[in-house]
Amino acid sequence: MKQIRSFCFVGLLLFIACKPPTTATQITQEEQQQATVLYNQAESLLQKGQVEEAYKTFESVFTQYPRANVSDNALLRGAQIKANQKDFPKALEFLDQLVHTYPESDIKDHALRDQAYIYHMQENCDRMMSTFFSITLDQLPEKDQAKLNSRSESCIEKNNKSQYALILQLKKYEGMQNNNPLFYSSQQKIIESIDQEKDEKFLTSIAHRYKKNFPAGYASYRMIQLANEEGNKRKVEKWSSYFQENFPLHPKSEKVFDLAQTTQMDTKSNAKKIGVLLPLSGSQKQVGQLILNGLMLAIGTFDQAPQENGIELIVEDTASDPDIARQRIKKLIFTDEVIAVIGPITSKETESVADLAAAVNLPLITMSPKEDITMLADTVFRNSITKKEQAIALAQLTNQVLDIHRVAVLYPETSYGQEFLEIFWKEFEKYGGTVQGAEGYANDQTHFAQPIQKLVGLYPLSLRKDELCSKRYSEIWYDKKKKGLDLPNCFPQEELPPIIDFEAILIPDGPTKARQILPALKYHDVRGVQALGTNLWNTPDLLRGTTGGEMEGALFLDAFYIGKKSPTTQNFVQKFYSHFGYEPSVLEAQAYDSLAFMMDILRSKNISSRSKLVQEMLKKENYEGVTGLTSFSQNREAVRKLTALMVSKDKIVELY
Repeated sequence: MKQIRSFCFVGLLLFIACKPPTTATQITQEEQQQATVLYNQAESLLQKGQVEEAYKTFESVFTQYPRANVSDNALLRGAQIKANQKDFPKALEFLDQLVHTYPESDIKDHALRDQAYIYHMQENCDRMMSTFFSITLDQLPEKDQAKLNSRSESCIEKNNKSQYALILQLKKYEGMQNNNPLFYSSQQKIIESIDQEKDEKFLTSIAHRYKKNFPAGYASYRMIQLANEEGNKRKVEKWSSYFQENFPLHPKSEKVFDLAQTTQMDTKSNAKKIGVLLPLSGSQKQVGQLILNGLMLAIGTFDQAPQENGIELIVEDTASDPDIARQRIKKLIFTDEVIAVIGPITSKETESVADLAAAVNLPLITMSPKEDITMLADTVFRNSITKKEQAIALAQLTNQVLDIHRVAVLYPETSYGQEFLEIFWKEFEKYGGTVQGAEGYANDQTHFAQPIQKLVGLYPLSLRKDELCSKRYSEIWYDKKKKGLDLPNCFPQEELPPIIDFEAILIPDGPTKARQILPALKYHDVRGVQALGTNLWNTPDLLRGTTGGEMEGALFLDAFYIGKKSPTTQNFVQKFYSHFGYEPSVLEAQAYDSLAFMMDILRSKNISSRSKLVQEMLKKENYEGVTGLTSFSQNREAVRKLTALMVSKDKIVELY
């Protein structure tokens, strides 16, 4: 007889512990005995290789004795036999029957495991990941856990769905103890992923699966946020009640209480009042004051004649504290009845107030550069240059305008440097360019010989040992060079030339590091390549103390340039200088644009509500901002034309 092959991803379960399923009617002892005898006969037939006879006997068990405590095992066996025969629909039917008929079975997770494997073989990643999410992994052998993790990772590679990644994060977290060094960082990643999730069915399944344990509270809070954004007060009340009952000590408890209260209040707005949330005290007070200067110029504080349809700014100090920011926005919403808010400027303060803004449809323009900050709520706009915005534009400029196709990167091993590198690399390759190499360095590093040498093939020397002269030939090499004769076909170690297989080098770091790295490149004879940087280079500090033109030709992008050849920009710079006695930076300029953009709408449209203002802000196009701002995207990100800048004759000038 033909031996049954072990199901390639399951294997034969020769000994399966049985647990009576929960049923409405009890089985008689005689029926139980008959079912057990049949099941044992089927197992014996299977071991002898009599597959069809074994299958029919297993089938008799779960059809004739569905309440027997071996029926779930018989279903699993039947499914495994059908899976080995490639009859996947029938195998899935049996497995589904097991899971739903015997929800308390001690082999339920084995059935789910087999379902997940079959879905993976069918390349149905949605079903595979959904089933994987339902499995309690610690009920399976470690070998099976590893296989499931591997298959889920392959689905993530193929589809790159954020929901898949969150499921894998959750399953890995389930097996961690709190003494695991990755325990708390895993929690944080899960929280961040849930904060971005918009699938309510998936969030509900997380809340119900984990009950009162992590991260059910965060999933429940996210449901409240989504209900709040869509203006569904009934759903807000439902989930708020659920949250308060199950998670009374949760970190989000205060926010849930505020939202529950807010949805019950009838809020009004005044189209002539705009709120401002800035840190005018605390650690960020200097930045807050610069931004306030830009707002004061935009509102017309220094104009001799009052503006028609005058708009009032109501400024609140957040004291650089997210909790205070939350209290201040409540005042702006309920007491001052502002139509919109400019600020806050930090990600933590923005995160603290976003839900309250969304609860009353309040448009809020943050200046935080944190990626995806506008995903906090449908009324959060952002006017701040980001890593992503720069990296994408710089990749396009380098390849499409400068016609550079090969780039190298020296980057700081910080989140800023690594993320900038990743975005630039991906975008540059889209245009057909190649990143020839990338070397990192520590954030506090001040000497860059080794990363530069690695980049140009000067370290380790063992990689180029065939090009090095012996000691004797090194002496001959120097002697012939001195006499102007033809040199040997090798190099002394000190004379080994760099391999420069790139046309430009990107350094996503600040001006101090740029002043250290660019001269070091020349020291190692890396010449004739275009230096690329970030908007952090747009400062006089870049040129401070430099000699010999080390910065000459360096190129970067920024949203604002005081020397820009634009009447709008020059008018702003002149007015600002005349009132404040110093030249504005990008901070003052972005603040000016944010408020001027909003006031332009309020003065030209009949705005009757906050939600109407949100709609008009998304519609407005072709605005001529001093920072290149033209509009806001549907994701509420500033759409602007970045200015290309370069160093020329010890000055920062426009490229074109």
